[in-house]
Amino acid sequence: MTSLVMGGKSSEMVIQELETASRIFMSPPSAVTQEQRHQAENIFLQFRKTPNPYGMCQSIFMSCSNPQILFETAALLRDAILREWSMLSEEQICGLLQVILELLAQHVQDWKPFVKEKLMELLPDVLQETSSKSEANFVEFNQFQIFVLERTVMVVPQHGICLDQFRKLI
Repeated sequence: MTSLVMGGKSSEMVIQELETASRIFMSPPSAVTQEQRHQAENIFLQFRKTPNPYGMCQSIFMSCSNPQILFETAALLRDAILREWSMLSEEQICGLLQVILELLAQHVQDWKPFVKEKLMELLPDVLQETSSKSEANFVEFNQFQIFVLERTVMVVPQHGICLDQFRKLI
């Protein structure tokens, strides 16, 4: 199994590769070799290191229904935003958060709770990161927090996550 994740492949090819790795990874030990399982694990580890994955993640969220792949994509998105924070503009961050909240609102009924929770973990991380980088410009930071919290109010109650965890960051 060779990796397609790194190399500019289409999101459809990435999804196929991740689905194959997911099937192998979730198979009983008697059905796959240790080497196959190790290769499948490496596919997911390599996927998590994908640089600038934002468009690919959005495409995967829009077209994939496999909960493990959705979870791994949410983890990749969170890792990438935190890893690449200094390279992202305020507009990019706001756009990403808007997309995340819209996805959560659209898929509140059909996504597994662990997928939604993984995406929701991103919100306090971004607020915290913003607060540490925005001490010099408190007004912009406050407006950014309001932006996130207003949009979070629309989504969070639908899957039982308390807004208090976000408000503590203000």
